[in-house]
Amino acid sequence: MTDDHGFSGNDSQVFGQLRAQQFSVIDISNADHLFAAFGPFTVTDNVVVINSAGNGGIGRMLVLDGTADVSGNGTFDDSGRFIAINSSINFTDSGSFINKGFGAKFENGSGSIVNIHSAQGFENAQSALYEILFDGKLNINNGGRFLNRTGATYRQNTSSTVTTVDGNGLFDNDSNVILDIGALNIGSTGVMSTSLRYTQNGDTLNVLSGGKFENTGGAFSATLNGGTFRVHVGGDVVNDSTGFGLGGIIIDGANVIVDGESVPGGTVTFVQTSGTTTINGQMIQTGVTINGGALTGEGFIRGNVVNTGGTVGPGTSPGKLTTEDDFTQGPGGTLAIEIDSLSLFDILAIRGAADLDGTLDLQVDAGYAASAQDGDTFTIIEWVSFSGAFATVSGLNFGIGKFFTLDYGTSGPTLTVGSETVVAASDPGSIALLGLGLAGIGYARRKRAP
Repeated sequence: MTDDHGFSGNDSQVFGQLRAQQFSVIDISNADHLFAAFGPFTVTDNVVVINSAGNGGIGRMLVLDGTADVSGNGTFDDSGRFIAINSSINFTDSGSFINKGFGAKFENGSGSIVNIHSAQGFENAQSALYEILFDGKLNINNGGRFLNRTGATYRQNTSSTVTTVDGNGLFDNDSNVILDIGALNIGSTGVMSTSLRYTQNGDTLNVLSGGKFENTGGAFSATLNGGTFRVHVGGDVVNDSTGFGLGGIIIDGANVIVDGESVPGGTVTFVQTSGTTTINGQMIQTGVTINGGALTGEGFIRGNVVNTGGTVGPGTSPGKLTTEDDFTQGPGGTLAIEIDSLSLFDILAIRGAADLDGTLDLQVDAGYAASAQDGDTFTIIEWVSFSGAFATVSGLNFGIGKFFTLDYGTSGPTLTVGSETVVAASDPGSIALLGLGLAGIGYARRKRAP
């Protein structure tokens, strides 16, 4: 091992041919537009490479256009600007990269691939930015670690960018992760754990079979403003956020899809203000609150569901959605029930108590409306007990001379088809048409179930 070495000015072409283990410390902070174009650029045997080029300097940066291998306790200590172009950067065998400090920036773009296979891995800290853009890819696997520490930001903001966490890889976020555009895939035995802020504005996060997304440790929130957050069959999501502010997973315009036997769960409330959540697997939450948007699917929600201002539409045209606990619908909520035939219609199965208000919206397929017969009956909700009633029912008059009577029963309400005007409401709590002038408008009599 020779003495420490510093680079400056036009040393860039020489630097591109060096193997870093020739020196114990290599300082390239004073060099302008350094290129390791022909590599390989190798950092190993406890070597430390230091770069602060571009931190406060105009037009200064380290540009890598080639191959870099960091291993054997080699460390790249970056507090400047590091740009990867068409590069392959590999961290193995205790090799590490530390991107830290105000003004520090790592740009992974232009088709570059960063592979983190080291437990020392990549640490993004102290107001630094790690940014993936222009077809860049990040792979965290084989026990690799990406640590996004307090004050730092990780961002994907250009199409065709992909981050993959699998093979015992860990993406540990204690700060800010922003997914604007691109795919973030959590695969088999991969874990993404966020204990502060995860913000998704677009594109897709996939929790694949064997993968796990954890929103834990007092996180402010995981906020989904857009794009798709999808939990595939065998994927796992834990939502135990208990921190300041709202906490929890906040759905604000995104599409959340839970497939197959996926089991998202947690100890706090899942809140949706807009967008769509489709549960075709299982969701285990202390509470699910729908303030806006739509809740659909044919799966199971093991927790209390409160619909304050959104639309709950069981099934996926049509089908059965089951809530294992209580269901409450406020004045601004809507329950949408689709009826396609005598054997194909939506059902909301409530294994606890129902507290009703708001709107029941009956959506009858034209084909069935043409063939409906007097006496046809549909049980559209199942419950253990109920209180209240729907303030408004739309769709009771669903065809020429075809009407529904809605009867609140002890185990659930039923719709019965008739072709004559009903002049009186049956007890308890029936809704009927009271004259042709009220066709299509529900008349509600509230009555608490015995």
